[in-house]
Amino acid sequence: MKLRLSRIDFACNDPDNGDWAGRVHAIDYGGNLSLEERGMGVFGRGLKLTVEQGRLRIHRRWFVFQKSKSWYGNWCWDAFWFHPREAKRLLRHLKASGHWHVDGGLVKLGDWFERAAAK
Repeated sequence: MKLRLSRIDFACNDPDNGDWAGRVHAIDYGGNLSLEERGMGVFGRGLKLTVEQGRLRIHRRWFVFQKSKSWYGNWCWDAFWFHPREAKRLLRHLKASGHWHVDGGLVKLGDWFERAAAK
């Protein structure tokens, strides 16, 4: 059985020309969970995103991806495919950072993302 990869898209390109900006304003988990930068909106400064040699870094942590494609959907977005376990680790990290809010997607995932961690 072939393992299915999980796609996570990052709005990390300049909206005026599609050039790599190195900053991310929005994140989409396969159409099931859409996130926006908290308090800054899509055209805010964005949060630093580094991509190199099969891995990306956000909020000071590295995540390994299996493949990527620039200008996925339109020139503002790049897509990255992760092993499901790595995708879940990334989503948990985004949630813990407190820098993102839910903009759309499945209610179950949105509720999970917005729910405060148990203390």
